[in-house]
Amino acid sequence: MWEKISINTHFFGHDRVYSATCPSTNQLAGQLLAKKKLTEGTLIITAHQTHGKGQRGSTWLSIPYKNLTFSLVLYPTFLEVAESFSLTMSVSLAVQQVLAQYITNGLKIKWPNDLYCQHLKLGGILIENAVQGKRLATSIVGIGLNINQENFDFEGATSLLQMSGQAVALPRLLSQLLETLEKNYLQLKAHGSADLQEAYYKHLYWMGETHTFQDQEGRFKGKITGIDQYGRLVIQRNGSHLKHYELKEVVFVQ
Repeated sequence: MWEKISINTHFFGHDRVYSATCPSTNQLAGQLLAKKKLTEGTLIITAHQTHGKGQRGSTWLSIPYKNLTFSLVLYPTFLEVAESFSLTMSVSLAVQQVLAQYITNGLKIKWPNDLYCQHLKLGGILIENAVQGKRLATSIVGIGLNINQENFDFEGATSLLQMSGQAVALPRLLSQLLETLEKNYLQLKAHGSADLQEAYYKHLYWMGETHTFQDQEGRFKGKITGIDQYGRLVIQRNGSHLKHYELKEVVFVQ
């Protein structure tokens, strides 16, 4: 299937590693990098990911040949560690921009980098960084998207097919993703993250809305006001003070 990919990129996806089945494309990318340095933009893709990793240590389950599960190897040495969330924003926005061509409304980025549509999870992104000094050395960008899957054995998930009403050719969609991911990555490299935050806020799930969250102190009403310079979620708690949360410190309730 993946030999049919026709892409217009400078280097994203030019080198490809295909595995019919593997536990995780991020894991496979890490194993390959331990043996030798891969060309930047190398694509690692599988038709059947058996133990894909998500945020909070969760597992990403995917039916073979129905969805997209892949990783990209990047060397964003132009970013300091403190700026690493700009890469998250760049990747999340690229995926959102492509999927928005198929879904007309309700498509949002749930902090930090899940894709939601009408309160259902459509996909997720897991970026694993290696650091050298104060800068990023290597980033493995893992992306899992529910595309043509019709049924799920757990609540809260959806697919592009369910949301758009149309099946999508996976090679064509992958080409669109690679082209947009590279475009955003090169813009980040050339111009920095100045314009990223505004675009990220525009598509941020629950941004500016009052909802129920839960942290170590219990449930509370709060409103997302933004993201700080370190990528932490900023929530105005109970209409009063602001609190900054790392990834595992707050749960979206309703």
